[in-house]
Amino acid sequence: MLGALPPRGDTPEPGLPDAWWLDPRRAVIVDRATGAVTIVTTATSSALAESAADRFGEEVRATLDAQAAGARQPTTSDALIAGTWHTSRGQYAADIARCREHLLAGDSYELCLTNEFRPDTDPDPLDLFLELRASDPAPYAALLEFDGGAVVSASPERFLRGTPDGDYETKPIKGTTARASDPLLDAAAARELANDPKVFAENLMIVDLLRNDLGRVCAPGSVHVPSLMAVESYATVHQLVTTVRGSAPGVPPLDVVRALFPGGSMTGAPKLRSVELLRDIEGRDRGVYSGALGVLGADGSTELSIVIRTAVRDDRGWSIGAGGAIVLASDPEAETLEVELKASALRRAFARSSRS
Repeated sequence: MLGALPPRGDTPEPGLPDAWWLDPRRAVIVDRATGAVTIVTTATSSALAESAADRFGEEVRATLDAQAAGARQPTTSDALIAGTWHTSRGQYAADIARCREHLLAGDSYELCLTNEFRPDTDPDPLDLFLELRASDPAPYAALLEFDGGAVVSASPERFLRGTPDGDYETKPIKGTTARASDPLLDAAAARELANDPKVFAENLMIVDLLRNDLGRVCAPGSVHVPSLMAVESYATVHQLVTTVRGSAPGVPPLDVVRALFPGGSMTGAPKLRSVELLRDIEGRDRGVYSGALGVLGADGSTELSIVIRTAVRDDRGWSIGAGGAIVLASDPEAETLEVELKASALRRAFARSSRS
């Protein structure tokens, strides 16, 4: 887990560390397609590993049996949990105006401006995760619990996938619209997203940025875009997603992570100057939100998500980050509504888990 924008000044805000690493000695791997459960343990010898796997397997089997016996039914509700936005609607519009000034001055082409919502409740992280997974399943769903904090994520966005042979892929998301219950209206919303010239511009600039990021570590000529701005649909939103790939055989995976971090879809272009501007405009430490979360495998594989659609708990309580790209064509009211839409699934999950 890696945080994104650092705090302003020399004194960090209270919260979680900038990075948190875990070297697991035991793991349970569940194949959702087949239902197969694999137990993994590490030890200094094969005999010790087999013995540890047998004991751990019995623990896992007992836990699964207990969960099956007491399985709870997911609840449904459209209620949003109450809470406080870090930046009011009026101030967010003023921040968009500041972004536009920098865009007109040529300081940046695109700025991913974010806000933060703090719910008025403190649910158990596992309860919150189960509610969110039932209502808003996502390919990078995650639950982390550790001393001093927790992370509950329903991220749909791939930051970086890498194979042991050094083939890498990133899938930036730029462009989000709400789904409709009516199939015809839902299809129309997806088509409108795919043909929106403003969204096209947002996505294209980030694609160019990530091609450049991968190009810093990948073999010349290997960086390519097999899928440009495809609509991917999730439980509550349609999103516009591009796939960028490259080959970096022999390059350490952390060097590839370093070349792409933080994810360009959460910063803007050019990246360094955009991060500097956003740190000043937002006036807060983003922390885990908009960073990266996932696995660096012992075999050299990499699977990391962008930390969006995520709730984070630290010593100040829970927070939900949400944001969107600001370009010259941005409408302040539309941008504010998009931010609120991106936080809504988590706010509903908070409301349901608080009643359970």
